[in-house]
Amino acid sequence: MTEIGKKIEIKKIPELNIKKISQLNGDELFTTLAKITIPIANITEDEPLINKFIELYKIDKEKKRIDKEKKEKENGIIEIDEEKEKNEYMMQMTSVILRVIPYLYENHKIDLFEIIGAFVNKTSEEIATQNGILLFKQILQLSQDKDLAELFMRREQSEETN
Repeated sequence: MTEIGKKIEIKKIPELNIKKISQLNGDELFTTLAKITIPIANITEDEPLINKFIELYKIDKEKKRIDKEKKEKENGIIEIDEEKEKNEYMMQMTSVILRVIPYLYENHKIDLFEIIGAFVNKTSEEIATQNGILLFKQILQLSQDKDLAELFMRREQSEETN
């Protein structure tokens, strides 16, 4: 039982100090790449996961196309706003990633912890034991790093051409 009037201490979630790949200097970039190359390879070589990403991405892309056509019918021709398109793409990718997190967690938990750890200078063990909300926020922030996403996609594209 708690005493009446006793203050409950609430731990504050630490700030996210994750740099985007484009914000890293040369040494930080190569150190980070060295740490994430194998975990990224483990994830990008997982056929069921890649198929799930492709499936979800196609569904989201088709929904976006239908929505765009509907707006065009209602309002006439719509001008393309490149910044808005980029933001919508990032939201779409975040949506896809959120829907595959259960699979990623079950099959690539250590890989995810190693990738996140590389960006915040922590070990995978430290990432595994940190606050869950902080971990979730870190995953979301990393999923919105366009340059990091391109690393995953480039690897996948190069495998397709071989």
